[in-house]
Amino acid sequence: MTRHLRFGAWSFCPDTLVLELDGQSFSLEPRVATLLEYFLANPGEVLSHEQLIEVVWDDRVVSDDAIRRAVSTLRHTLAVDGSDKLITTVHKKGYLANLPAVIEVKPVTVCSQSLIAFPGASNPRLLVVSVLLVSLLAVAWFWLRPGSAAPAEDEEATGLPYTLAVMPFVDLSEHADQAYLADGLAEELLGLLGRFSAFRVPARSSSFQFRDVEASPREVGAALGVRYLVEGSVRRDADRVRVEVRLVEASSGYQLWSQSYSRSLAELFTLQADIAAQVARALQVVLVEPERPAARALESAGPAGAEAYLEYLRARQLMASWRTADLELAIAHLQNVISLAPDFAPAYTRLAEAMLIQANDLGSARRDRVSATVSALVDKSMALEPELGETYALRAMLRPDAELALSEQDLRRSIALSPSYTTAYELLAQLLFWGGHRDEGLVLIDQARSLDPLWPRGHYVKALMMLSSCEQEEAAELAREALRVNPRFRSGLVMLGSIVASRGELAEAARLQELALSLDPRAVWVRERLHMTYLDLGELAAAREVGGGSFVAQWREHHFLGNHAAAGEMIYAMDPAQIEGGLSLWAQTNSVLVAAMTSGDYARARRYLGERFDYAGGLPATIAPEDRYHLLNLLLVWYGPDYDASAQGLIAGLWRDLSAAHQETRSCIPEYRALVQALAAVTLGRVDESLAVLRNAIESGGVFAGWHWIIGNHPGFALLVQEPGFKQMLGERQALLVEQRGLLARLRAEGAVPLRGQGVGSPGSGDPVSVVRLLARPAAAQ
Repeated sequence: MTRHLRFGAWSFCPDTLVLELDGQSFSLEPRVATLLEYFLANPGEVLSHEQLIEVVWDDRVVSDDAIRRAVSTLRHTLAVDGSDKLITTVHKKGYLANLPAVIEVKPVTVCSQSLIAFPGASNPRLLVVSVLLVSLLAVAWFWLRPGSAAPAEDEEATGLPYTLAVMPFVDLSEHADQAYLADGLAEELLGLLGRFSAFRVPARSSSFQFRDVEASPREVGAALGVRYLVEGSVRRDADRVRVEVRLVEASSGYQLWSQSYSRSLAELFTLQADIAAQVARALQVVLVEPERPAARALESAGPAGAEAYLEYLRARQLMASWRTADLELAIAHLQNVISLAPDFAPAYTRLAEAMLIQANDLGSARRDRVSATVSALVDKSMALEPELGETYALRAMLRPDAELALSEQDLRRSIALSPSYTTAYELLAQLLFWGGHRDEGLVLIDQARSLDPLWPRGHYVKALMMLSSCEQEEAAELAREALRVNPRFRSGLVMLGSIVASRGELAEAARLQELALSLDPRAVWVRERLHMTYLDLGELAAAREVGGGSFVAQWREHHFLGNHAAAGEMIYAMDPAQIEGGLSLWAQTNSVLVAAMTSGDYARARRYLGERFDYAGGLPATIAPEDRYHLLNLLLVWYGPDYDASAQGLIAGLWRDLSAAHQETRSCIPEYRALVQALAAVTLGRVDESLAVLRNAIESGGVFAGWHWIIGNHPGFALLVQEPGFKQMLGERQALLVEQRGLLARLRAEGAVPLRGQGVGSPGSGDPVSVVRLLARPAAAQ
């Protein structure tokens, strides 16, 4: 049952936020509805700012401007009856509501919904909204089915937000050299509208896909799942900019509103708010304008503010590509923005974002080196403007694993402040999914995909989730969907390459990853994945060309060739802080183990592990799941080469834990876990069980595509290598590799894959290394 209050000619349902007068309905934003209810409960009283903050804002820290805007919105709504005296301001004391006495009508089942007419229709109705946004659960209503081709049939009648897309603005400048300005204005408008809970706005990554595409408004609306399109053009002439904007109904192509603006460069930032207000007014929506510290920061910078904003727009356009070279340029532009307008908060947020993207591309070591700088940028942005949702998502990404609860809190805050910010949904979905809340994570990632249907990363993130659940077919299809919406999406190309490689389609994996590398030749992580694929194919010379002599490439090549002493020396000599960027703890400790097994120098290995990991034998009382894998290597070094009963007991206990974990959380992402479990089993003499683990992992795609050379060169697997069943697996692999190299040669002849490894001055240049050759070495070399 719903409460129903009457005061004078007005009718108010606090539970549904609907206010009515003479058949006219008004949907109030929740904070404004609470404000009205508080005024009605305290007739004739002067209510101070402090009282309003305590009751209406739940004692949160809010500015006086926020209170004034909410009161102004309520006053404006109530003035529909012709009176603007119902709420008065008492100087330096607060507000007095001169409202009629309240009559509480007996509860009713339903209060009227507010219906908002199209512009020009008779009896238009008003929807009042605010940027004081609702929580995550409250925004669940605005999602359509993933992949849905049409918006809700009647948004106005159901109270859903308006679905609209901001299309890329057209550059009409004389020399057509202001694309960054046109893109920037459209993207900033998109971001501003996306902060209001009245609107659901696909991100740039979706709407900008239609640049230079001939498509009708109906087709665009169907593809993006929106009802309205905001289109525009920009013409710059010296220091003046002319902007034309129009609002179009997608289904009919009917232009609902248009407006031309002529502004100086210094006025561009505030123009966004003007356009947003006009768009909202055309849809019969009144926006409570948020505080704009950023606008004040540009104004206070004087003439430099205009140049700062242009620099900011240049950076935004460059960041959209995610290419390494573009990110470097964007960072330079953003640093210039900060020097020109040091109080412009969005510049700090974007600079932190650009540096974090760049660091992730260059490995975890680079990320560790910049994390303090990025954190300081995030803190500065929050201090200048605490209501930027994107900044909270960045802070969540920077938090350590021990602060997952705080990360979740930041991400939910990000969504509340920016309900259309897709990245926050993706990050929260991952946090929940891998934190044990699988179903909620899947719901959130589908919401992100629906909000931004042409943004490939949403499909990519869900593919990662499916891979972790061994649903490889669905993961592959999601990766293909990411590439359908953006064929140049590097992560999708690399992921699909990894999936097909685990199935044995190594030539196709090389093609996909070569394409990814061609799109961004400086992306270190793409180069490393392709390097591994060529080694898996036995194409050593091609791998060396791709690897370029990096630390990780050389280390991996040594292992490929069985040069374990050289690989171990690299680990011993390298600063651990630098190693972290490219090698996992398992890879580091495994390299030390293999070097000790090959040379027999366990004493040196023990000294290194003691200094590096502060390890002195045994197993900790509590073992984190992610630590089980490198702990086996520590055990085998510490107690080797002859394992007494005590050592065997420790290894057996860890093996049982590994087996149980594998059964509970089976993972199909190609990685080392199956190798660790198999190594523990063969060390205990359980060769059949080791073989079974490997065969199951290989068939399910749960182990490296290059398992044949990793295991074949590992002294710890010497017993397994002699087994007929393992030799049969190797024979099958050899036949597969011969076939795949033939396919690779065909792709090279067709120009689909570049010819690599020619003229590389190294033994075996251009000569594929086969499984047979790898395992034909004398036992001592293994």
